[in-house]
Amino acid sequence: MTLPTKDELHTKAVSGEEITEGLVNELTKDEAPEGGNPPAGGVAAMAQSIHDKQVHFKAVASEITSKPEAELTKADASKLMSAESRAKDGIRPPKDSTSAHVQSVADHNVQKLAQTKLD
Repeated sequence: MTLPTKDELHTKAVSGEEITEGLVNELTKDEAPEGGNPPAGGVAAMAQSIHDKQVHFKAVASEITSKPEAELTKADASKLMSAESRAKDGIRPPKDSTSAHVQSVADHNVQKLAQTKLD
């Protein structure tokens, strides 16, 4: 198996492809000198960073999407969008993403609350 480059890791992250702990370990072994650590800023470090951000996004998404839709807030949407963007290596999530859906529901909840106050 050919190990990915930084550009290939970025492409995988943007497309939502999971960077596994196994891949991180392979890259670390490939870059590290005998018994040493891989270089800072290398491919292994980038893979580890993306992997950690993907794990964080999954945890945030699980926490927020487990709430009833009527309780979703703009703060929830912002937190989720930030985590998803970081998991995609800094690229804004697409319109059909989990965070976009939560944002839409949160906007609806705000409008509903405003309408209730007017009634």
